[in-house]
Amino acid sequence: AGLGSELLRRARELAPGMAPAEITTLLRALAAMQMTPPPDLAGELLRRSLELSDNFTPTEISSVLWSLATLGVDPGSELVGGMSRRAVAEVLSFRPEEMEQLMWALNRMGTPPGQPAPDP
Repeated sequence: AGLGSELLRRARELAPGMAPAEITTLLRALAAMQMTPPPDLAGELLRRSLELSDNFTPTEISSVLWSLATLGVDPGSELVGGMSRRAVAEVLSFRPEEMEQLMWALNRMGTPPGQPAPDP
């Protein structure tokens, strides 16, 4: 197997224990390469993100949702809702570029920022 497939395999092994910063970094890298993660890795990253959604920083919230929107990965309404609720709680900490990135991602996912966050 090539380096890319080995790195994705290793990411899948590590995903269940990843912290928000690690999830964010991995998804940003995949989005930069325009490489949609395999379904098992995507599913684990989404599950872990939902599990930790109350711990994400504004940078991590905006980057994760931007990355998923860029890759065309549907995060599901439960994760979008969880991240949106966390964003509301942290709204005073958002920088302009994080707000722009988050608004773009939500709009691309069909949840424009003016709409209420989906219920889980």
